[in-house]
Amino acid sequence: MVKTTSNMLKFGFLIPGIIMLVIAGGLYYVHSNFVATGVQVQGTVIKSQRHLGVDAGNDVFAPIISFTTLDGQTEQFEVALQTSPPAHQIGDKVPVIYDPKKPSNANINSVVDLYLAEIIVGGIGFVFTVIGVIVFFLIGSRQKNSGMIQ
Repeated sequence: MVKTTSNMLKFGFLIPGIIMLVIAGGLYYVHSNFVATGVQVQGTVIKSQRHLGVDAGNDVFAPIISFTTLDGQTEQFEVALQTSPPAHQIGDKVPVIYDPKKPSNANINSVVDLYLAEIIVGGIGFVFTVIGVIVFFLIGSRQKNSGMIQ
């Protein structure tokens, strides 16, 4: 029973932490490729789309951005990141990055809008991994020391 509990402690943080770091790395790879191949233009906030918040009465807002591609095509997209209060006001100019092969695949060109998922998942994964490594070595050294005493 003690061995099972110590194994759960050792790997209960380490394995999820490593999995989260791998997921964050994969997301970073995808978004970095998007940035490397994307075209940067300026867009304009044309609307602030209201969405129901998790808590009643606390609605969140997502800006709808309009931009013109390099070949003159006008596109619009709703930003995935929803905030309360609205992060952008109607008429705000924002940097946009879009996929030249599929201009509807666009986002605001900022660290938060492009990499927030990686930052959150990677940060939690890092903390879990560090805790897992510390627990792994603490339990491992205690098990060795208790084995030497017997």
